[in-house]
Amino acid sequence: MIRTIAYATANGPNDDTDVGQIASRVLNFTKLSSSTKIRIQYTDALRVTSTSNACRWEIKVGGASCPGQPLVYDYYTSGDNTHRSRTVVGYCNGISAGSKQIQVWVSSTPGYSGADCYTGWNASTWVLEAEEVN
Repeated sequence: MIRTIAYATANGPNDDTDVGQIASRVLNFTKLSSSTKIRIQYTDALRVTSTSNACRWEIKVGGASCPGQPLVYDYYTSGDNTHRSRTVVGYCNGISAGSKQIQVWVSSTPGYSGADCYTGWNASTWVLEAEEVN
């Protein structure tokens, strides 16, 4: 059995978007069956600054949250300015077959506001992967 994994990767660019799509973190993917799931993995350097604040990164398909279980990942800080490498994995159900675009979005974590979110650092490598699974 051969596993087929679609991926996008690059070194940078760094992105200081606080709310919205991270324009460079995109993967075009063709889903073959509407009855399968998409296993999505994302690795990047992430940072949040400001005292006691949090940012939320979300993996979306075609600009929409995954049905039933959005793939959201919060990062809280108590005031440091540390860029940390993070890897997150999730499964997206209920997506029809066909050409899809998988994207990374960022926003404030609910209950927090005004955080300075940062994606990437020092042109570090990021990876966005998708695999169709039963």
